[in-house]
Amino acid sequence: MSLYQEMLDGFVCLILNVDDILIAGKFKEHLSSLTKKMSLTFEMKNLGDERYILGMRIIHDRSKGCILVSVRVHIIVLHWFNMQTIKELSTPLPAYVRLSTNDTPKFDYEKESMTKFPYQSVVGSLM
Repeated sequence: MSLYQEMLDGFVCLILNVDDILIAGKFKEHLSSLTKKMSLTFEMKNLGDERYILGMRIIHDRSKGCILVSVRVHIIVLHWFNMQTIKELSTPLPAYVRLSTNDTPKFDYEKESMTKFPYQSVVGSLM
């Protein structure tokens, strides 16, 4: 996922994940300007107000001028995998760490230990 943020009189925030783009901002003119610039290079289709992105439900309350983001699905997934008491981390590893095939388990006891936590299933359920 990538994040682009431009500070103008307000702000324009663009969140990109594979082929999904979410553009948010304070002023429609700024959003239109960014969208026009991007459409010169990329084929784009405006699908209107976002309702879901990355498993999060987005609720627009224009009368109050706010956007609510619901992560209820994420909470349910954490319960499925008995992870409701895990501690929050900004990232599980420092950003400079680069993993390679040398980091994969070599011994049976290491492989057995990894089967106790279904990382792939958890991440897949959250996406």
